[in-house]
Amino acid sequence: MLTVAYITSRGLHPLTKLGLGQYELLAQALAAQTDDAGRPFTDYEVVIVDKDNPLPRPEVALACRDAVGGVTCLRPRATPWTRMGAFAPNAARNTALCHARGDVVVGLDDCFEPGPRYLWRTAQLAAADVYAVATLRSADDGVAYGEQPPGPVAPAALVGGLCAYPLAAAVALNGWDERFDGCSGGDVDFTWRLRLAGVRLARHPDVAATGHDHGGRAAAHPRCWRVVCALGDARRAAGALRACEPWTAAERAAFATCGQGEDCGYTGFPCDREGAQEPSLTHEIMVGYEAQRWFDLAAARAAAAEER
Repeated sequence: MLTVAYITSRGLHPLTKLGLGQYELLAQALAAQTDDAGRPFTDYEVVIVDKDNPLPRPEVALACRDAVGGVTCLRPRATPWTRMGAFAPNAARNTALCHARGDVVVGLDDCFEPGPRYLWRTAQLAAADVYAVATLRSADDGVAYGEQPPGPVAPAALVGGLCAYPLAAAVALNGWDERFDGCSGGDVDFTWRLRLAGVRLARHPDVAATGHDHGGRAAAHPRCWRVVCALGDARRAAGALRACEPWTAAERAAFATCGQGEDCGYTGFPCDREGAQEPSLTHEIMVGYEAQRWFDLAAARAAAAEER
């Protein structure tokens, strides 16, 4: 079974040009899922993690009425970022992983509409120990976002959050790194660690998604990507692939470059252009994470299983 991990924090605002809410778009896409012979594909569950409206979604439940795993709706787990009111996609993704029951997790963003054979082809590839990365195209002009050739993903290619991966690998890597929740790049970091751990990622024409404008978020600042690259370099040098564990000196130095001196409009918090933020947001977050018990995905999954 697949687990579709659907992460959102946009309330019920319509997608700008479609006039649809993201749940209507999700329901429409899931109802259209088939295999290559046009038969309905139902071997999946949906785990929705919504910061704003963690309520049962009847339109999604109706679309997935034949899905073997049903639909679960959750709120993101509490972290220093969520307590400050920030959008915390990596905490949300870890929440989905805590409750996932499928062997393969399919990450899905709320402004992308998967094609009709998206889930079936993902399951076929996973059966061959290959995990699908979505080919993303704009709804406006049908043009792909950057170079996305089919076949194996190159080692140096940037891969975002719309990909499939084995749940066991995610648990071994301790999930998504929540320290990226204020500066973007957690999806790149996660897929980077997946590949370093030996997970094979590839693109297939059937695993394609159309991106719809939601007009709700600024683009990530280039500084954010520099932080991701610096953290990736630090991790590779240390041979450390697990997320959400105590900071190394190199990670501290890399992370502390984010949010210093420029207002990128991404985090939702102001950054002093003089670089004189007192105390700096990133320092507060580092202290906040060190003051709490570090996230352990395996333990969190065991606790979630006991609650069910």
